[in-house]
Amino acid sequence: MQVKSENTSLVISRAIICTILLLLSILILWDANWIFDTSLGDDYQLVGTTAVGKNAHSYTGNGRFWPLGLCDYCLLLLLPYGTTVTAHFLYNCVTMILASLMFFAFLCKITAYKADNNKNSYIALFCILLLFLASSFVQIHMACIYPEREMFFMLSVFLLSYWKASNINETGG
Repeated sequence: MQVKSENTSLVISRAIICTILLLLSILILWDANWIFDTSLGDDYQLVGTTAVGKNAHSYTGNGRFWPLGLCDYCLLLLLPYGTTVTAHFLYNCVTMILASLMFFAFLCKITAYKADNNKNSYIALFCILLLFLASSFVQIHMACIYPEREMFFMLSVFLLSYWKASNINETGG
């Protein structure tokens, strides 16, 4: 019975997270072409490079300089419709979803490690919901100009990979 209860809590947690991620993605993609309505803002300056087929770089001539901060948008140039504004915000949604699910998987593994509690996925769910409620989490995914979006993705990849590698070393193979 304990295995069924653990699976149920994990399924419920995943369903809640996927629903919230879907709602956030809809919010991000709602009117992605708004940035071409005006020439103000950092997103307009960034998308103005990749939307016309030029490589993205972190310095658009005004404002801040981040070496390699936004170079991941160059991957969009390899796609057939990668120069559209919607592709940029869709890329933000994909990285948000993948990073959030990997971070949730890491939290589930870390809370379940050597524990007898079968409600560990609820603890991980609580932690990820706190992350979703942070205004900065939504802000870095709703705009193209923030390199923290890619940093969160890479941190999630690193944490999950490190956890799996350390468990392989513990079990001996």
